[in-house]
Amino acid sequence: MPNREIVSKSSDNAPLPMIVAGKWDFKLNFHVVDGEHFYAVEDWIVGITGSTVRKAQIAWDNLQKRDVVLKTTSQSCIGPDGKTYHKPHTNDHGLYLIAQNLRVTKTRPALREIKEYLAKAGVFADNLRTNKDGARDNLRRELNLENPAAAAEDAVSGYRKKRCGDEWINTRLKGVGNRLIFSNTMADTCNTRPDFAGATNAGYKEMFDMVKAEIVNCLGLTKAQARKFRDHLSQLALQGISLYEVAATQKMRESGRILTRKEQVQIVRNCAEMVAPSIHNLAQYLGIDLVSGKKRIAV
Repeated sequence: MPNREIVSKSSDNAPLPMIVAGKWDFKLNFHVVDGEHFYAVEDWIVGITGSTVRKAQIAWDNLQKRDVVLKTTSQSCIGPDGKTYHKPHTNDHGLYLIAQNLRVTKTRPALREIKEYLAKAGVFADNLRTNKDGARDNLRRELNLENPAAAAEDAVSGYRKKRCGDEWINTRLKGVGNRLIFSNTMADTCNTRPDFAGATNAGYKEMFDMVKAEIVNCLGLTKAQARKFRDHLSQLALQGISLYEVAATQKMRESGRILTRKEQVQIVRNCAEMVAPSIHNLAQYLGIDLVSGKKRIAV
């Protein structure tokens, strides 16, 4: 396939990495191999960190020494001198792993914004290229980062159609923001790719004595509902989750060092363990089921 580059704005049907490149205005060389997009690793690191080519090469060398497994291929790139070079390329998943494993620093001002963008988009990452089940279209509607006020209004409108109360909606929206910060903090403070699922389930286990799959079964949710199962939790449950995720975020940031995956999971578990008794006591006092928010029947 011919060599192609993205410098600024991308089309509505562009893959997510090219949307990111267009939004943050950097070049991203890519090749299509057997129907799959492979992007220049060097361009990606330069673009999301705002660094020089040499620093990007050093960052790539360092990533290769760590436990970061990427699908890579060597493809041609045209250098600043007009000559053609063969450089490592990776697919979209590889780009997300690179971003996840790069630390946010004072010299990388745009990296946090890009990581937050990718974190919000992560639920659709596997289906973006094919737009399977409308994933790419749903992503743009979900993010709507060009008009965040409209995105918030759409979310509120959707919740109100489901007859959710204003207090619950406010709690849910705050929780989404807290979750993004929590996820980014895990990425920034981990020595490898964080165990997001392990940390999430550790918190749920302490708070509800169930992991996500068990909560989904408890609520009787469909597969579609399970993708956003926090939309089906009680306001008190959402408040409890936010409390321990905010506390865990602060604890990880104040650790002053890079943490292991196990250490991060343990911090979340510890915070949830401390929050859980108060939340359970409140649920009992209010006479509601903590998970669903339904009134308990007095016996």
